[in-house]
Amino acid sequence: MIRIFLIASGFLFLPVFATSQNIFTDLQKQSANNGKITIFQDADAESLVLKNIELDQKHKGTCGYRLQIYSGTGNSARNEARQIQSKFISLFPEIQTYMIYQEPYFKIRVGDFRSKSEGLKTKKQIQTEFPDCYFVIENDMSYPKL
Repeated sequence: MIRIFLIASGFLFLPVFATSQNIFTDLQKQSANNGKITIFQDADAESLVLKNIELDQKHKGTCGYRLQIYSGTGNSARNEARQIQSKFISLFPEIQTYMIYQEPYFKIRVGDFRSKSEGLKTKKQIQTEFPDCYFVIENDMSYPKL
């Protein structure tokens, strides 16, 4: 039980020590004003946490969802995408928009949602103007504001 608590409490400190080389050695350092922390855990737990920190530092975003409001091809697709993006920004200036080119498609995606359920309110809000919008998975999106 105590081991689980120590491992779980170590995860709470990850954002604080994310810039450090090793959270476990930082926690166990003794300073003049603080006591000493001793961590009893399986070596694999430290290895997994350090690997997770390394991966987080490589990827500046997270997986989540966006709403796609336009996808088009052809000679006029870029201009159509820009027009739809402008229309969306004028109607919903508080929602972030993204123009993406995935050959041969120009796409307009909006929002940053951690889950579909988080984006449902926005979907209902914009469906009056963009009835064909739908959720798409985004693998490397900005962290949504809480």
